[in-house]
Amino acid sequence: MADPWKNASGDVLAPGRKGTVITPGSSDLPNVCKGLVVLAAGNATVIPVDNADNETLAFVGLNPGDIIPYQVRRVTAATASLATIDR
Repeated sequence: MADPWKNASGDVLAPGRKGTVITPGSSDLPNVCKGLVVLAAGNATVIPVDNADNETLAFVGLNPGDIIPYQVRRVTAATASLATIDR
């Protein structure tokens, strides 16, 4: 299959080219992601890449398709189903 976007900019605002479903936990993600997309409704608590471990951000009442617009290094808790937006 031809991929006209393969060499496109990897800019943070560019659409993601890869994603992984997230399992919340006490350790960092394997890679910092450009953002998170909500797959199923709920809540999520995340740590942005430059925040300390105790500097979490809570998102309440997320709906499918919502975007968490932070480069995230850890998802500490979630009732929502989330996936990373990578590359």
